[in-house]
Amino acid sequence: MVEFHFDSLTPTLNTEDMEATVLFYTIILGFEEERRSEGSDGITYQCLLKKDDYYLQIGLHFGKNKLPASVGPLGFTLWIQVDGMNELYDTCKKNGVNIYRDIIEYDTGEKYFAIKDINGYVLNFIG
Repeated sequence: MVEFHFDSLTPTLNTEDMEATVLFYTIILGFEEERRSEGSDGITYQCLLKKDDYYLQIGLHFGKNKLPASVGPLGFTLWIQVDGMNELYDTCKKNGVNIYRDIIEYDTGEKYFAIKDINGYVLNFIG
């Protein structure tokens, strides 16, 4: 068996409104912009965001026929482990973010809630 390792794994969320999506993730969730990939036409096609040691890429949606192989037949689920669950929840509520599922506290003491971003992606937070 060939042995290899991955250096990183970066989920990419596609959007039709790059600027609004970057603002959502930087202002609401505290990501910082690392770099943009712009074409010769001046359009930003990708934006790499970073929070702590984690990366998230925002990609410009080109339409169904030009979309890279990124959508599986059963969908996509994004789970984010977070410290400061209550603070994040309060920030989302205060900023009018669409709360998809309110905070649930499990018997173990672990908490969970979910939001929908401005593109309709569901982000699940657990901590």
